[in-house]
Amino acid sequence: WDIELSGKCFLKCPKCIREDKKLKNNWVETEISLEFIKRIFKPDFVKNNIKRILFCGGVGDPIYCNDFLKIIKYFKEVKPDITLSIVTNGSYRNKNWWMELSQILNVYDIITFSIDGWDNKSNNLYRVNSNFDSILKGLKIITTMSKAHVAWSTIVFKFNQNKIKQIEDIARFYK
Repeated sequence: WDIELSGKCFLKCPKCIREDKKLKNNWVETEISLEFIKRIFKPDFVKNNIKRILFCGGVGDPIYCNDFLKIIKYFKEVKPDITLSIVTNGSYRNKNWWMELSQILNVYDIITFSIDGWDNKSNNLYRVNSNFDSILKGLKIITTMSKAHVAWSTIVFKFNQNKIKQIEDIARFYK
């Protein structure tokens, strides 16, 4: 399953559909609630039919859904061995939020951080309005306090193509 929980994102990536000049002023930010998830994904259905759920935004970032932690917790309570795969830019969540997520995720889960730079300035060249410090805080908490698998995903651009080794070294530090 691929569930887009939210149309919300704080970033302003230039190639994102949210930044399209024709659509920008007509964009409606929506999100899915825990109640909606429980109505659609009943426990017996989850237990018998779902092995993996991908939470990745096409237009939003899943971690900005107000009920994100509650939704993740619901799926793990219903089926602890379900694989939850989360793709996020990782910006703007605080220590307590990351600690709560780290307690919900387990060895079956994967969280991929989408990071294209080696510091705040370089990461903001494409992921405009990201917060590198909060991303690294999330990475550190998840890698040290959770059994979830962690990945770092980088898009190669002209600005970072000669810095891939430096980005890789930072990513390895958080392994």
